[in-house]
Amino acid sequence: MRQWSDDYTIGIEGIDRQHRMIFTLAKDVEAALDEGRAAQEYGVLLHALAQYVRYHFGFEEQCMNLYHCPVAQQNQAAHATFTARLTEFQQRYAARGFEHVEACTLLAVIDEWLTNHICGIDVQLRASIQNAGGGATL
Repeated sequence: MRQWSDDYTIGIEGIDRQHRMIFTLAKDVEAALDEGRAAQEYGVLLHALAQYVRYHFGFEEQCMNLYHCPVAQQNQAAHATFTARLTEFQQRYAARGFEHVEACTLLAVIDEWLTNHICGIDVQLRASIQNAGGGATL
């Protein structure tokens, strides 16, 4: 699992804090797997992750609109796709219960998302913030 680094910093403290929380939630899933607790905790962690990213996505989309970020629509579409993927994980868990392979797949999906989405799309918000006159503390 990836570690938080300054490469992921957007420049809006609220978004950066929320991104760090997503890293933490992913680490919690990874730790549960490594420590043999996943069968008991996976459902709760999956639910918490899904709820948190929905909250985060709404906040981030508002910020992109506020700062007129040119990738705002692309970001919103990517969020919808990721949310749908998490919903699929939740549905499979509800239907079949905990499966170790499924939890490992979830971690791979999150890891790819954190790297490609944050560093590919979200970071583009930095320029929009700078064009608006500097840092933001939302």
